[in-house]
Amino acid sequence: MKKTSAIAAALVLAALVGGCSDDGVTLYEAGVYKGHSDPLLQGQGAERTETLQKRLRTSQVDR
Repeated sequence: MKKTSAIAAALVLAALVGGCSDDGVTLYEAGVYKGHSDPLLQGQGAERTETLQKRLRTSQVDR
């Protein structure tokens, strides 16, 4: 029984320690956008403003 408890404790410890990896974490500077450029931000004038307003209204509605 003691051997089974030790094996179970080792498995739990291995599972907990195995989740401590940070390989997939990417850190960014605050306030600095490093993603792809937005094609809507490259336009100018009323058409651009209307397109951005439409996109804002579409994304801000309750679903």
